[in-house]
Amino acid sequence: MAVTVGATTGDRAELRLKGIKMRRLFPVMLLAVLPGCAAPQPVRAAPQETDVAGDADPALFEVSDEDTRIYLFGTIHILTGSEGWFDEAVRDAFEASDELVIETLEPTREELSQTMMLGVDPAGKPLSRTISPDSYALLSDELVEAGVDPAAFEPLDPWLVAINLAGIQYQKLGMTPDAGAERRLIAAAEERGMPVSGLETLDYQFRLFDDLPEEHQVEFLEQSIEQLDDAESFIGRMTEAWASGDTAALSDVLNEELEDDPVLYARLITDRNRNWAAWIEERLDEPGTVFVAVGAGHLGGEGSVQSELEKRGISVTRIDY
Repeated sequence: MAVTVGATTGDRAELRLKGIKMRRLFPVMLLAVLPGCAAPQPVRAAPQETDVAGDADPALFEVSDEDTRIYLFGTIHILTGSEGWFDEAVRDAFEASDELVIETLEPTREELSQTMMLGVDPAGKPLSRTISPDSYALLSDELVEAGVDPAAFEPLDPWLVAINLAGIQYQKLGMTPDAGAERRLIAAAEERGMPVSGLETLDYQFRLFDDLPEEHQVEFLEQSIEQLDDAESFIGRMTEAWASGDTAALSDVLNEELEDDPVLYARLITDRNRNWAAWIEERLDEPGTVFVAVGAGHLGGEGSVQSELEKRGISVTRIDY
C-alpha cells in the first residue's frame, strides 16, 4: 500500500467530519492506566516545558479504623521535572506511612519486553493494512516528525500503537514517566527502606487493551490519531485540574470521553476501582499506615474508589491542605 507522509491539517479536519465522538487516549494514560509505557524508539523532537505542577495540591483522602490508616492519593503518571506536589499534606501522609502501594511495580527491562510481546504479531496483518489509509498517513507523518521509523509499528496491535503515540506526545511536551508521581514516591520509599507493592501486574494492565476486539482497538487508535492537534492544550488543562485537586473536573473529562463506550469505561475504570476498594477493605483488617497512590482519574465521580468504599460502609475523608 502506498502511503503519503505529510498529511495536512485539512486531512485531519476531514477525518473529524466522520462524526465519530473522539475518545481521548491522553486523559486515560495520564490519569488511569499504564504509567510506564514509552515509544519503541527515542523521540528526538525538542521538548517543550509544560510545568503546571510547581505549586500543586492534588487530591488526598483518608480511610481509617481503630488501628489502620490508609491514605489514598491521586497521581498523574507522567509529568515534567517539577516536584511541587510532594509537600504539605502529601509529604506528611507519606512520611507517616509504613508502606507504599502503587498500581503496578516497576517492571525490569526483560519483564517489560516480554509483556510488550502481547501487542506484537509479526505474522499478523501489518498496521498499514489494519487502519484506514488516511489514519495511517497521519500516523506516519507524526512518527517521522518525531524521528521514529513507521516501519517499527507495522507488527504492533493497534492498542499498543495508540499507547506509544500518547508517549510520543508526552515526550514532545517534556513529560516523562521518570518525572511522574509514582517514580518520585518510589524513590522516596527506597530512601527510607519502605516496602513498595503493587495492586496489579503489568501483564494485567496490558491485557485490559489486548483483550479488546480488533475493531475496537482500531477505533481507539484512529480516534487517538484524530485528536493529535489538540494534545498540548488538552494535556495542559488536565494537569492543571490535577494540580488544583479538582477531582470533579478530572472525572468529567473521563466520563465525557468514555461515556459512549461503557465496556471500555468499565474495563479501565470502574471494575478496577471495585477491585481496589475490596483490597482496601481487606487491608483495614491489618494494623498500620499505608500510602496508596493510583491514577487520579480513579478518585472522582460515580464509580470512584471512594464511592465503591462507601458502598461497603467505609467512610472516606478528604484531607484539606
